[in-house]
Amino acid sequence: MNTAAAPIERGGHTPLAGFALARLVALTTFAQIGTVMGIAVFPVVAPEIARDMGVDATLVGYQMSVVYGAATLGSPLLIWMVTRFGACRAIQLGLVGTIIGLALLATLPALLAASILLGLSMCIMTPAGAHVLFRFSPPQSRNLVFSIKQTCVPAG
Repeated sequence: MNTAAAPIERGGHTPLAGFALARLVALTTFAQIGTVMGIAVFPVVAPEIARDMGVDATLVGYQMSVVYGAATLGSPLLIWMVTRFGACRAIQLGLVGTIIGLALLATLPALLAASILLGLSMCIMTPAGAHVLFRFSPPQSRNLVFSIKQTCVPAG
């Protein structure tokens, strides 16, 4: 029986291996897929939303600009959440923000608020997922772990 303890990485965390690491990668990947899908749904349902709100469906391009503009501006401003609240809590906040953003799709002004909230939620997910994966993946597996996680963007 091997009684040697697993090596502890800098920061005091034991790297995960096997099923535990695969589960962590899957959970962070699915969390980011959920956020990306919450944003990517707009071009698909644009004709329905436009008809319900009485606007032209081509305006969805502006809505996507608001989402990505909020993500661009929010990224440097919200990175502190990962270190302040922890990566898992930041991921949870990102998912809650996505759910609230999708629930706000009733009126045109609410769509603007939802787009901003979705963009801010998206900008939290990437650094939080990277933080938790870097923290718990063994150095020799990080390339594979991060390449698997990055598949969530096109999957969403």
